[in-house]
Amino acid sequence: MALIKKSDLALDYNWSSKPGTSPIKKESVGGRVFDPRSGDDVLDLINDYAEKNEIRDKEEVLRAEPMIRKKLPKDIENRENAMHWLWSAMGNDEEALK
Repeated sequence: MALIKKSDLALDYNWSSKPGTSPIKKESVGGRVFDPRSGDDVLDLINDYAEKNEIRDKEEVLRAEPMIRKKLPKDIENRENAMHWLWSAMGNDEEALK
């Protein structure tokens, strides 16, 4: 079960018509494209991060939201790379993600 939902996010996003899905897929960039302006993408990424880290505190995991918007490098275009970046940015050991 997802820890956070759309109403928990503080920033404005674009939302697809089907929550939890990204309408854009590109094999050429290594999987699903990650768009930090897409509410579905950000919500899924944060919830996956919380699940992998067994985080149950919304406030703890929601500190990732402004980091994604303000600090995610522009050259990160797919979800896998965004997760690796978030993992490091939140102070985790990269090896634990594997």
